[in-house]
Amino acid sequence: MPLQSSGQISLNDIHIEAGGTTGTEASINDTDIRDLIDKSSATQMSFSEWYGASNVASATGGTISTYNTGGKDYQIHTFLSSGTFTITNYGQNLWEYMCVGGGGSGGYDAGGGGGAGGMRVGTFSTSGALPKQLTITVGAGGSSGSGSNSSISSLIGYGGGYGGSWPSTVGANGGSGGGGLGSSGGAAGTGV
Repeated sequence: MPLQSSGQISLNDIHIEAGGTTGTEASINDTDIRDLIDKSSATQMSFSEWYGASNVASATGGTISTYNTGGKDYQIHTFLSSGTFTITNYGQNLWEYMCVGGGGSGGYDAGGGGGAGGMRVGTFSTSGALPKQLTITVGAGGSSGSGSNSSISSLIGYGGGYGGSWPSTVGANGGSGGGGLGSSGGAAGTGV
């Protein structure tokens, strides 16, 4: 629950919001406490900066759903078309992502299968003034070629390669390479 937005605020209040236990030792310069307001070590701070601070991250954009595991709720933002992911509160500031490129088209006339879009997964943290906006690009699947790239700002999930077609086309490179032409053993594309 976010800290109050006015009135007296104590270090113990801030410590509890950051995940600490009441009455245990804490310092205003502890990393978890500074992270609530996105401040670096030894930076001048005022208690009023913690008004409304929360250790719960929040964001908008995409279709939002909630997933619970181990008694902890996670908010999932799914983008089926390009848009903007807007971080409205950093919380603990560890964001998980999955970015998948568009799949490549299959070949024709005994053609190879299209390659799957490349998938990137991981975590990131970010900083700066709130709200923080990240551009989301959703790559389309190829209709007669390779799939388009998807991205989260500068992070890219490469589109899949197209499948090889008659008479001699080999599969294209991509997130996953497209399959080679089936009847004559054409070469497959490679993944990037």
